[in-house]
Amino acid sequence: MKHSPDEWYAFHFGRTFASSPDFDPARFFGGSFKDCAVLFADFCSFTSFTRATESTKVMESLLTSFYTQARKIIHRHAGMLYQIVGDSVVCVWGLRSASDNTVPSILETAAELVSMTTQVAEDWQSHIDLIIEPKGLRLGLSKGSVMVIRRDSVYPGLLLFGNPINLASRLQSVAQPNQLVCSNAAYKDIEQAGRSAKFEPYRGESSDGSLDAKNFGPLKAWVLDLAKKP
Repeated sequence: MKHSPDEWYAFHFGRTFASSPDFDPARFFGGSFKDCAVLFADFCSFTSFTRATESTKVMESLLTSFYTQARKIIHRHAGMLYQIVGDSVVCVWGLRSASDNTVPSILETAAELVSMTTQVAEDWQSHIDLIIEPKGLRLGLSKGSVMVIRRDSVYPGLLLFGNPINLASRLQSVAQPNQLVCSNAAYKDIEQAGRSAKFEPYRGESSDGSLDAKNFGPLKAWVLDLAKKP
C-alpha cells in the first residue's frame, strides 16, 4: 500500500494538522527550534511482560493498542509523536508552533499516558500467569533546542537531534514507576504556569540531591508523582 507524504507526517503530527493547507514540511529543515519540550515515556516491566507471554497474537494486540492510544493522546494535546522505540514513546512540543509548547498540554499528556498504560498493563496481566509489578510508565521531561533534518533523500520523514532528547531519556531512567522527572529548565516553565505545587525536588543518592546524568553531569531535577491514589 502506497502512502502519501501527508500520511507519513500524520503519524508524527496528526492527520488534521498534516493535511491542513498551512502545513509545510520544508519549514522544519535548515535550522533549530528553541524551547522545545521533550517527553520520554517508558513502559514499566516490559521485559517481564514479554517473557511471561507465550502468545504472539496477544502481545501484538496489546502493544498495538498501547502505541495507537499513545499517538492519539499526544496528538490531542498538540504534541508530536517523534518515535516509538520498543517499549517507549518520545514526544515533542514546539515544532508545530511555539504556542503549542504549553505546560498544561504536556502535563495532561503525561497523566493520560500513565493512566492508559496502566490499563494496558492490567489487560496484559489478565492473559498471563506470572504477577508482574510494577505497572505503568516512567517519564522524563526536558527542555531546549532541537534540530530537524531529513530522514532520507527520497522518502518523507524527519530526524531530530539535540540535548533535550538525550536528557529526557536520562531523566526517565531514574524515575520511579508512574513518576515524571523533569529538568530544572522544564520545571521553571511549570512553575511560571502555576502548576508546580505537586512537584518535589529530586533527592537522588548524592549528598546534595543532584542527578548524575550520563554524558551530562550533576543536574538539578524535579519529581511529580502521577500514580492515582486509592
